[in-house]
Amino acid sequence: MDKKADGTFQKAGKMNNIIDSLGSIVVDIRSVKLDPKNARKHDSRNLETIKKSLLAYGQRKPIVVNKETGIIEAGNGLYSAAKELGWDKIAAAFVSDEKDVATGYALMDNQSAPHGHLGTN
Repeated sequence: MDKKADGTFQKAGKMNNIIDSLGSIVVDIRSVKLDPKNARKHDSRNLETIKKSLLAYGQRKPIVVNKETGIIEAGNGLYSAAKELGWDKIAAAFVSDEKDVATGYALMDNQSAPHGHLGTN
């Protein structure tokens, strides 16, 4: 990845605007997957808002991914928007949560995100 003047990274041919401080946790976007049981569904309007934010500001916080399953616990919307933009990399923090902790965290993240506005999940 090449570092741009604004501190984000760009992979040749693909937009991957990820801030410099997240560079050490960047992974192949295909290595993680959406949570099929995610309680929050993102409509096209919400995804467009997240995409605009990614284009304007880059990825500034990681998605949270279960290390054992590869399933996203927080950041399903951000992941979906990045995929729609054609990104091939994403910053991800990996955790080793038990199933009940993963479920609880995902629910709390969904409830704390502003619905109908920019959110990460």
